[in-house]
Amino acid sequence: MVRDLLLLLSVICFGTMALGQESGSVSPAASDCEVVFMGNVDAYDFKPVVEELQIAARVCDEVTLIVESGGGSVDVGWFYLEDLEEINLHTHIRMNAGSMAVPLYLAGDRRTIDGRGTVFLHNILQPFAEGYQDADNLRQIVAELEVEDDLYAAYVAKRTGLTVINVLELMQADTTLTAVDAVKFGFASTIVNPIP
Repeated sequence: MVRDLLLLLSVICFGTMALGQESGSVSPAASDCEVVFMGNVDAYDFKPVVEELQIAARVCDEVTLIVESGGGSVDVGWFYLEDLEEINLHTHIRMNAGSMAVPLYLAGDRRTIDGRGTVFLHNILQPFAEGYQDADNLRQIVAELEVEDDLYAAYVAKRTGLTVINVLELMQADTTLTAVDAVKFGFASTIVNPIP
């Protein structure tokens, strides 16, 4: 008897949900509209996050991306940045966004930061796995890194209101911005859970 009643209730609930979805009257749960990114900006860690965001964007008016990342591959970050910009995105720093995670955070249309959150900026780094380098190779590497620095600074400047020179100076100094600084410099609009 109880089992039959539960079965009947599940059929009624499922039918109601299905009807609601067809008419667009059922709202997605808040958790369905929130994706957490904790890891490196690389194809292994970040590609699934982008896919989750795209799925959520189909049913959510705004999707929240919670960022907790020290950064990673510049190439991977630039590759997925356009996908993020196509989503109505709220980005939030829980603890830290550094390096290439910063432009990904800045892709948000609405940006918030936890009171204990930080933003870390530095010059683009190049790992060396090729062994010994001569002067010509090193000059070429330096020229390429300077181009990458300029591209990074230009994007950050566009999204914050700082000048490219301001951003390059922050990068050169290996700067960690507090939540208050992040708001002051236009990285975030609001501090969530401010420190008393």
